[in-house]
Amino acid sequence: MHDARPTDADVSPEAFTASRAHLMNAINGEAQGTTAPARRRLSGASRAKRLGFLGGAAALAAGALVAAQLLGPTNTPLGPDPATAAVLNQAADNAVKFSDPPLKPGQYLKVSSVAEYGSGSVDQDGKETSWIRSVRDEMYIPADRSGMWVWVRHSELPVRPMSKMTDQEFAELVELQKRYEKGSLVAGPGGAFYSPGTPLGHSDDWPDNPRELLKHAQQQGGRESESERAFVWIADRLRQGQLDSADRSLLFRTAALIPGITVADTKVQLDGRTGVALRSAELGHDIIVAPETGLYIGERYYSGGSFTPSNLDSWAAVTTTIVDQAPPTPGAVEWPSVNCPNDGEPTDCWSKFNVWPLTK
Repeated sequence: MHDARPTDADVSPEAFTASRAHLMNAINGEAQGTTAPARRRLSGASRAKRLGFLGGAAALAAGALVAAQLLGPTNTPLGPDPATAAVLNQAADNAVKFSDPPLKPGQYLKVSSVAEYGSGSVDQDGKETSWIRSVRDEMYIPADRSGMWVWVRHSELPVRPMSKMTDQEFAELVELQKRYEKGSLVAGPGGAFYSPGTPLGHSDDWPDNPRELLKHAQQQGGRESESERAFVWIADRLRQGQLDSADRSLLFRTAALIPGITVADTKVQLDGRTGVALRSAELGHDIIVAPETGLYIGERYYSGGSFTPSNLDSWAAVTTTIVDQAPPTPGAVEWPSVNCPNDGEPTDCWSKFNVWPLTK
């Protein structure tokens, strides 16, 4: 190989490891989206002939794959990153292995979310102000998902400035936000909180095959490349925390097929938990998973093309538990009994029935 393509240095350990992982995945037949044909028993002589043939084919495949990895143009993505695929496939396997405990009648899946996001404003003189706000909420999903969901949305208050401001200016900003950010208690049948419809976490219409689901995700708008569209679509659904272990497993296997996603950190701490950060450098976006349990932990966003702590724009983390009751609501109603227009954009007519100020 060196004679065919001389280089100034030996192949790096990272490139060698990636090539080896790619080769072993191919030999083991771990390609997603395929179904292995039924096997039939072979005689001893037939098995020897078959193994001899497969051994030669594997050797040829090995040579071709390693040559493609090491002799191909540098920094050219030939497909999904092997290390990333290994992490996500492990997470997919363990999501099913450690399946979520079933909810008993009357119990709720409690989805707790904490996050820090950027906010900003422009006053009448054109002065721009920006800050990081804290976000915290809890969603209660009943065992019968067609029942009433309850969403507790706490006040979103500034935690630190992003733009230049004095301590006094920041204190005034916090007081102003406290005046208008009261938080709310929201309810809706089947997770339709602000109008009749289907929750974002709904998965009944997804293809069951990872490759087909990847095509579906790539067709979603809003991003330039197919990889970006697929990554964002998957991250949006994982962030909801509503998916069961089978759906998480399917999303992990689908994400494993996306080119350009890399392992950014194998021991990242987020909200007191440790996971592996998988990064889209194009988007400045990490998703963080625990491959040993198959759980989604959260995400991070960076700006400025740099992945340093000073460029961390926002983060979010999700935890799910099972509880015996949800907060009481003042009197939520079923959507069919509400006489509101159901065409065009949602109106305040819907929300006044199912949203109440948070009292504590």
